[in-house]
Amino acid sequence: MSILLFNLVKSMTQSEKGYFKRNAKIYASKENKNYLRIYNVIEKSKEFDKNTLADHFKGTTIEKYLSSEVNYLKEKILLSLFNFNMNKTKRNQIQKGILIVESLAAKGFQKDALKKLKTIKKTAIKQEEFTWILRLIEQEEILIFKEGIIGYKAKLEQLHQQRTKTIIIIQNLNDYHILRQEIREFQFSNKILNNNLEDLKKIYSNPLIASDKKCMSIKAKEHWFYIQVLISYLTRDFESGLNISVQYVEFMNQNIHLFDNSQTLPALSNYIFHAALVSNRSHFERGKKILIELSERKDISILYMKYILYARGLEFAYYANDKQMMEEYLTLSFDLIDSYTAQYEKSHIQYLLMVIVRATIILKQYDKGIHYCNLWYQIGVSSYSEVQARLFSIIVHFELNYLELIESEIILLKKLEIKYERDKALIRSFYTFIHSILKHPDQRNTFILQLQKDLASISKNNKNYFSFISFDYYQWSLKLNSNS
Repeated sequence: MSILLFNLVKSMTQSEKGYFKRNAKIYASKENKNYLRIYNVIEKSKEFDKNTLADHFKGTTIEKYLSSEVNYLKEKILLSLFNFNMNKTKRNQIQKGILIVESLAAKGFQKDALKKLKTIKKTAIKQEEFTWILRLIEQEEILIFKEGIIGYKAKLEQLHQQRTKTIIIIQNLNDYHILRQEIREFQFSNKILNNNLEDLKKIYSNPLIASDKKCMSIKAKEHWFYIQVLISYLTRDFESGLNISVQYVEFMNQNIHLFDNSQTLPALSNYIFHAALVSNRSHFERGKKILIELSERKDISILYMKYILYARGLEFAYYANDKQMMEEYLTLSFDLIDSYTAQYEKSHIQYLLMVIVRATIILKQYDKGIHYCNLWYQIGVSSYSEVQARLFSIIVHFELNYLELIESEIILLKKLEIKYERDKALIRSFYTFIHSILKHPDQRNTFILQLQKDLASISKNNKNYFSFISFDYYQWSLKLNSNS
């Protein structure tokens, strides 16, 4: 059994499985239902094992033809998924329409095919499905030639102009898509961790970014909005980030027919996040309301919605210093991370663990903090979270007075100083603080005051630095009990 087939079966929704089984029972002959037996074995398997099928069907009539039957099953599942999803989106409907046009043309019904094509083409233009538009232009050329329409040359020139215009729009859309990916990759690169912002300056000085008037399509403008929000965040201009996020969400709502969940949800998530960064409760509540309403209207993963709601809820509670709200969302987040880790992308888990551990520090739930720090390291801390994870671990151990465990932690922290230029001063401050206390515990109060002085200097000299890295270490230091 291949891992692809196993994952394919496990990824199917209940509706997709039901559709597949119904069609298999209707169309498969008694002699050709071996693939259904194989499917049932895979569906009941909880974990992947390449020998599962071979062991199960050993000594049966299927054994000899197992490889071909497995391939047949894979084809049947893919065909079933294709048919099941054919009418799910406008894009699917256009694809289906093109197949119908080709079928009509193949049977010689040129006029009917041309009539159907024009209807589909209008939909494709409205949906900005530019690659399908090119396909339809090509089909239209073939159809009007076979139909023998008078004035074919003039019509051909008109279609040539349509093709040229569409290609230019596609190139413009691709230019924005590349810029979007470039800034997204920059966000998680070592360059930002090392304060190397030259590439970021190149991106936001690009003429395509200066104004949305360069956008030749609504889809290109969606990329433009995303880039603007991310530039505001990376340059730590959170108020501007919120303002552009408000416009972004309005834009997405006005053009909801063009975008799927993979585009609408991140836009909404960023809106809620920026509301949290500037502690704007009205925008935060508005974002929550839109998210809940959207989940009722569209086919949205409940787990993904909860991830946005809980993680951003913890963000707002932190920046607004609302400990009651923080406790509520923290409890919900515990269940999410404990029960559904496998269902989330690695980046989602990294972020969720960061906001969870931060909340345990604020709420003084330090034992929980240690537990989730350990889980974070078990899963594997991403490079862009290394400093944060290590400092959080040091803080929860320090608060519990586990000083004997901190010594190895600060050695590992010190090694990060070379790797992360942006956080060098912060790393040095904590290393000096912990190292000094370990050597001279009787001078604890003096070292706390020095840490506060160092962190105050970092905060003063680096605007919005602590908000950008998601934890105000200076404020934490002010709450240390210097009398203990």
